[in-house]
Amino acid sequence: MDGMTGVLLLLWAGVTASTAVDLQKRIFNGHECDKKERLYHVKLTDENNNLKCGGSLISSQWILTAAHCWTDEPRQAVLGVHPGPGRTMNVIKHHQFKKHDIMLLQLSEKVTDIEPVKLPNCSQAPEL
Repeated sequence: MDGMTGVLLLLWAGVTASTAVDLQKRIFNGHECDKKERLYHVKLTDENNNLKCGGSLISSQWILTAAHCWTDEPRQAVLGVHPGPGRTMNVIKHHQFKKHDIMLLQLSEKVTDIEPVKLPNCSQAPEL
């Protein structure tokens, strides 16, 4: 879990530093993703397959999402939502970092056919 703490700190630093700039960004004349792009996007659903939140696959068995997405009801993760239809996997464990609204979800099994989102190179990270 120590490695995950470092990743969370880097993600938090990036969100904090870029928030003012991001408020000025808008999607304008966007384009659809290719069927082989952004496969790491995850849809989080309840037992009735109702959308609850989104997330990103960050390793073969972990999803990063917002802590406010968790409720007491069972969670399922749908991987491969783009290009779809995706496959449903169970979430077996979660770690919440409510102060920063970050949550890690552990999948019931490892994913071998979807490449996780590329995380930043920690050796090139700015000093905090």
